[in-house]
Parts: sequence; C-alpha cells; structure tokens
Amino acid sequence: MIDFRLGVSVLLAVIVPTLVAKRWAADRLPEGVWAPTSGAVLAGVFAGRLLWLAVDHPSGLTAPLEVLSVRSGLAFWPAVLVGIAGSWAMARRRGGLATWLPMAAAAVPYLVMSWGLMHATCLIRDGCPGPRAAIGLVPEGLSSRVLPMGLLCGAIVVAATLWWSSRPATRRGSAREAAGRSLLTGLALVAAARLVMGAAIPAPSGRAAWWPDLAVGIAAVAGLINLGTRRAVKNQPGPGPGMPAAQ
Repeated sequence: MIDFRLGVSVLLAVIVPTLVAKRWAADRLPEGVWAPTSGAVLAGVFAGRLLWLAVDHPSGLTAPLEVLSVRSGLAFWPAVLVGIAGSWAMARRRGGLATWLPMAAAAVPYLVMSWGLMHATCLIRDGCPGPRAAIGLVPEGLSSRVLPMGLLCGAIVVAATLWWSSRPATRRGSAREAAGRSLLTGLALVAAARLVMGAAIPAPSGRAAWWPDLAVGIAAVAGLINLGTRRAVKNQPGPGPGMPAAQ
C-alpha cells in the first residue's frame, strides 16, 4: 500500500531546501542540494534501517517490504555517520577533499532543513505525538490535547536553518575549518532538537534513547568551541619588533 501522506512529507522535505538553496547558495551549490548528496543520504537511510531491524526486529530483514518501510524506524546516528562517510567516499572519486569540503559546508544547512521539515510535516501524516497539555492538538482517536513536539521542534529547526542559510558565506579560515563548523553546527542543532523530543516523548521500548543525542550534542559543541579557540589563538598578534616572545 502506497503511503501518500508520507510521500507528501518527503516531497516537501526535498523541494523546499532545493528552492531555498537556489535563492541563497546557487554559487556554492551549482548542482543543487541533492545531486551531490542524494546517494549518500540514501545509503545512510538504508544502513540505518538495516541496523534498526537487526537490533529490534531481526525477522524483518528477510522481508523486502519491511526493509523499505522506513516509517517504523531507523538507527538515526549510524545513518548520519554512513551518510557522511558515503559523501566523502563519493567526493574522493570526483576530485577529493578540494571539492568535498566546500560542498559539505554549503549543503549541511539544507540537509538539516530537510530533516526539520520531515518532523514539522507530521500533521500531514498520522499526527504529532507529544505530552498531554492544556493547549495543543487533539490527535485522531484521542480526546485529550497533546503538545505536538515534532511539529514545534521541526519548525524551530527549519526557522534556524532558514536564518543560517540566508547569512553570507563566511570566508574565515580554511575550507576544512568552514566544513567543520558547518557540520558540527548541524549536528548540534539536530542533537538538541532530538533531545527535546526524546525528553517529551518517551521511546516505545522505555529505554533511555536520548543518550546518543546528548553525546553527539556535547561532542559537536565541544568541537565548535575547539575550532573557535584555535581560530582565536591563530589570530592573536605576534610580538612586535624587538619584543621577546611570550614564554
């Protein structure tokens, strides 16, 4: 059975970042957002789905339709890791780091925007889960209101990436530093949103599913601080003529 509502969500998550990138990043992404990244994104989703099935539902590995039904879940951070590694491997075949680093720095905000749109469009699909609240939405089949955490967090992520992508491209530092800042900022933003949603919406299994998000968020913020500190030290003026160097 074709899930048309999920298809609409996917279309919006693909089309909106594409249009925004044409407006603000056409010079940095001449092939668009998806031409250089779609293969890596699909590889990451497929790997994350297989890992999720292997851990939580091994019998599904023998059913092709079950493997393709990503709606029921995937291992998110392993999928991200495979996607990053796949993008880098594909770039090596097309010219190496010299082409991959600028593309990665430019594409990350739009990939994060796509992730946020998938959550923000939960209303199109089967409703937005969340904790019971005095204000909010009444999901189909329930009589009490819930605070739609997917919609709220997704909308905040989309707004943040719109602001991020509208800013002029920074020329500070090397291409490696620019790609590092962009990737770490994206990871920190997604990890923060997932932490909030994970705290408000307990995992069906009851396990503490938010620990990976916390670890990735801390690592990303620490990486950004490290990059900023290194840049600040590099920009410090050296000793003047005749002055001894600092000991």
